[in-house]
Formats: sequence, structure tokens, C-alpha cells
Amino acid sequence: MCTQMPRKNKHASLPKTSVQLRTKDLCEELLRMCSSSIDPADGLTYFKNMQVITTELSILQKDICMIRNLPKSDFERQKFLLKLKSRLGTCFLKSIDFRQTDDSGFGVFSAEDIQAQECVLRISMEHILSAQSVIAYFPPTLRADPLLRGMENIALSLSLLHELSLGEKSMWCDYLCKQFTCLLFKLHCCLDSLPTSYTTVMYLSAEHMELLSGFPIAGMALNAFRSICRQYAYFFLLLEKTKTLLGNMKFFCFSDYCWAVSVVMSRNNRVPDPDCPEKEILCLIPLWDMINHRAGRVTTDVKIETKTIEFSAMEACPLSSEIFMDYGCRTSAEFLLYCGFVPPFNPHHRTPLILSLSKFDKLLELRTGLLCRLGYTSV
Repeated sequence: MCTQMPRKNKHASLPKTSVQLRTKDLCEELLRMCSSSIDPADGLTYFKNMQVITTELSILQKDICMIRNLPKSDFERQKFLLKLKSRLGTCFLKSIDFRQTDDSGFGVFSAEDIQAQECVLRISMEHILSAQSVIAYFPPTLRADPLLRGMENIALSLSLLHELSLGEKSMWCDYLCKQFTCLLFKLHCCLDSLPTSYTTVMYLSAEHMELLSGFPIAGMALNAFRSICRQYAYFFLLLEKTKTLLGNMKFFCFSDYCWAVSVVMSRNNRVPDPDCPEKEILCLIPLWDMINHRAGRVTTDVKIETKTIEFSAMEACPLSSEIFMDYGCRTSAEFLLYCGFVPPFNPHHRTPLILSLSKFDKLLELRTGLLCRLGYTSV
């Protein structure tokens, strides 16, 4: 069985329960906290206060969240990878295997000699998961929501949860099971930890934040965490108010939303809309996103004429060697927060430098002009 429907639970079946009422109170408190300003000098305390609420939400909802039913054992993960390969295996133009690596979880390995620039994968765009392919099934109130309509990453995260709630009825069922698997491993999650514990920004601990304190990435992490917490609280209260849910979902859980957001932030790609190539859409690409990162050059191309996505080997891959791709221009901070790892070599690594000018400086105009000519823009 690909994925089980969430088991019936007394908290999910009653019209109003202590879980629902407490979640509502916590979301209102979280929304108030996330709407307040942050004192940069007190960011760690702010984070800890938010985490008190999110931890209670996770514990409160642990028996009714959907992700508790996703595959957990190595055997289950391998089984669903093979199932996905058998269903979409013709997309691979070269013989490949899915294997575990020493430090990056599952990866794609060559089962034959592959030359540089040879096309390895060609996948039809009908297999991609995008918000526009799912959002039509959302409740009308949610479809019309300005936040969802204005932020594709949120729409895609909620689309992922909608499909997860459908279980085997979802056409992306095998992908969702595999997605949980490779996300868990590619984010270098400890195998002994709970399956919902990743290393994206949503799973940073107070100890992690303390280590980041004093660096520019600390502010990035705090803002991202606060933004996603605010999204969850906002949508929970909206669904509660309109008495609606996504698909076959029984309860909109914080852990489920964190999982979906982590999948999207670590695996999303932007490709031309198959029906309107002038536009681009945010999407998830099955099989393609199994390939691990190594710095090199981007070798993925979208063929508008055939509505396919093609990946070519960026280097020669002898038999039994791992096939890598370059994930594109990302800073090391972005890799850490949104992918859960830092590559050992990153030619795109950079650190923001804030240059402050006093408005009382007599040479303000000249200094500003010089900085602009050097490529330093004002914020």
C-alpha cells in the first residue's frame, strides 16, 4: 500500500475538540507574536518564544498529523523508490540505480558508462506537480485568498498536502512516498530521530540558532521561521473560520505544513508553463529531484516543443558512479536554510555587507552615487 489514510481519531472526528480549541488559541497567539517587530539584539529570545508555541502544537497534534503514516524504514523507502522507477522508469534514457550514499542519503548511480553531455533523463511535464494543477480542487475561500494567490511557494506547499491527503487516489502517490524518503536523507537527518525532524530552517533548534547568532544568516533564519509560522497560523484560522479543509484532510497540522514547506523549499524548480510558455510556474519534478548536488554547470533544459524536461550528465559517469547535478546559483546560507546542507565547495558563496551612510553626511550624494556605480544598491 502506497500511503495510508490518516487513522480516524476522536480529535479529528468531533466538530469541536480540545485539540481544535487549543490549536486555535495557540494560532491566535502565534499570529500576534509573528506580527510584532523583532529587536535584532533579542532575536534568540524571540525565536525561543515562538518555538514554545510550535512545540506545543506539534505535541498536541502528533496523533492526527498525516506525515506519521509516511514510510519510515529503509526497506519501505527502497520499495517506494523502485515502485516509482517502475512507473516512470522509461523517463531514464540511461540505465541507473537508486542507492544510498555515505553522507547524502539516496542518490542516482549509473548502471552503465555515461559520457558528459549525454541525456540521462527526459520527463514529460505532465508528471510535474504544480499548484495550478491542484488548486482548482481547493475550497473556493482558499482559492480566492490573496496570500495564496500571491505566493506560489505557499500554494505549492498546500497543493502537496492536498495530494498527500488523497492517499492512493493521488496520481502523485508514489512520488509523495518517495519525496518523504529522499527529503529525509538528503537533508542529512539523523536516522535515529523522528521522521519529521529535518535540517531545514523549520527544524532548527534553539541551540542551532545560538550558534548562528552574530552572523547575517541568523536574521535570515529567524525571518524565514517567523514567516512560515505566520502562514500556518493564518491558514489554520482561515480554514477554521470557513469550516473547510483540503482534500481528505482531517486536521490542518503544524508538522504537516512544516514537512510540505520543507519539501517545496528544498526541491522546487521554476519552468515555463506548458500551456503558456511565456509564463513560468513553480513545481516539483519527480525523479529529477533524486539527483544530488555538486558544483559544476547547470545541465537541465526545458523543451517547449515536446513539453519535456531534459537532464544531461554534466561530467562523465563511469559504471557504478554517482550522477550529480548543479543546483544553480545559491549562497551557502541558502543551501543551509532551504536545503539542509552546505556543499564543501560553492563558487556562489557570498556574505552580505551592510554599508551605512549618515543622512547628515555632506558628501552623502557623492558617496551614494559611487556605491551605485560599484554595484552596491540601497535597501
